[in-house]
Amino acid sequence: MIARFLAHRWLNAALRLVIGGVFAYAAFEKVLHPAAFAIAVRGYKLIPFSLSNLFAIAVSWSELFAAVMLILGILTRKAAAAIFILLLVFIAAISTTMVRGMVIDCGC
Repeated sequence: MIARFLAHRWLNAALRLVIGGVFAYAAFEKVLHPAAFAIAVRGYKLIPFSLSNLFAIAVSWSELFAAVMLILGILTRKAAAAIFILLLVFIAAISTTMVRGMVIDCGC
């Protein structure tokens, strides 16, 4: 019964819209203001300064692209996998800063 409920197409569509919407909202500000996001990326001190601008642009556009694809239902498994990988990277970055005792702006 639960498996049938979880596999229901309306639930899947609703979850795609919610998760995609959250990530599109988060990415939109980063895409509009890439310099501010690059400064936040530099705060983590995980990548070289020279790569922070490129990384910030690549991450923000990847996040927006994956979110839009998830919302539209295009290549949903790949879009969800991309969002999952972005989440893992964010969790790893936050975790390392916590372990190092750093207090930073997450860039969210």
